[in-house]
Amino acid sequence: MHLPQKLNVAIEQFTAFYNSKHSGRKLTWVLSQSRGEIYAFGFGKKYVFTTTTAQMAVLLLFNDSMEYSIGSLILSLGMDKKTLSQVLVSLVKNDVLKSSESLDVSTEAKDNVIISLNQTYSNKKIKVDLSKMVMRTDTKQETETVQKNVDEDRKSVINACIVRIMKTRKRISHSQLMTEVLQQLSARFKPSVEMVKRCISQLIEKEYMRRDEAAREMYEYMA
Repeated sequence: MHLPQKLNVAIEQFTAFYNSKHSGRKLTWVLSQSRGEIYAFGFGKKYVFTTTTAQMAVLLLFNDSMEYSIGSLILSLGMDKKTLSQVLVSLVKNDVLKSSESLDVSTEAKDNVIISLNQTYSNKKIKVDLSKMVMRTDTKQETETVQKNVDEDRKSVINACIVRIMKTRKRISHSQLMTEVLQQLSARFKPSVEMVKRCISQLIEKEYMRRDEAAREMYEYMA
């Protein structure tokens, strides 16, 4: 998905700010799971729309034109037609946008269907959550993929922390190692005890460290 320039600028600015405050951390934008707010002034009164990233990308295009064909939206956003259809259906059902033909997520929309801003939109509420209407059939799969990537990144951080402690201590008890790892990582995230134990086992297998045969609760660093 191609994000509108204004959204890209905001992301770049926050990324630069985050990196300046948190040296050594990795910031990953998971756009499919993100939400944001749009302040809309193109109607009878001001509204604040809570949207998904995809909804926001679509709506921001209407700053430049009052209507688009679905084909032109696909080209502008680099979004597949299935995802775009889900987003458009949610916005049309919320009456924010209008469609020249009926839209349905189960039917592929034609490229020449015209989507326009509904200038007569009205809502008693000023703050309107549009994101609730988005029908995502792949949400569970996306969430699992995101969690898997997060876990892999965290394992790398835990492994680096363990190796750093072992290099310094040379020899340390299991309980002390667990305590130091959890303390050092507490400012970044809270790893589970089970995850730390798995990382220790992996590092033993890779021969970064070993158990003391005479005292199984002790670990020794292997240079």
